Amino acid sequence: MSEWLRWIRRDAGEPAERDWTDARPAAERAGRRSARGESERPLKLRGRAIAVGLTAIALAGALAAYMGEGGYSDVKRLRREIEALESDIVQRRAAVAGLEQEVRALGREPLARERVAREQLGLVLPGEVAFLLPRQGEGRWAAAPPASIP
Repeated sequence: MSEWLRWIRRDAGEPAERDWTDARPAAERAGRRSARGESERPLKLRGRAIAVGLTAIALAGALAAYMGEGGYSDVKRLRREIEALESDIVQRRAAVAGLEQEVRALGREPLARERVAREQLGLVLPGEVAFLLPRQGEGRWAAAPPASIP
């Protein structure tokens, strides 16, 4: 910075201390390039090899983080599995609540017990006639003939 200020402050007639141009004679530039180019070439190749190696390591690490065990894809799959299991839990809790309500009704109401005996067990009272009709989509009888209730 101080050289620059000296150059600016100098008088117009005073010669410049330093030539401020990048121009060099062609022979000087060619000589420096050939000597410097030969010695710097292995360094450039080594630097490029290191850069390529580090890039390959970074890409391999990113791929392992995404695809590897415990990686992003596994976490994403496990989150979907957790959501599916949580929705299954909600459905099963609703089914349990319905069954608990039905059990309470069976304990209190005799008509509910009779309905279960007729529909699920196929029982009838003495003197009743039961008609067995095939269910929709079934070609044969679904259950054995009902027994009579003693």
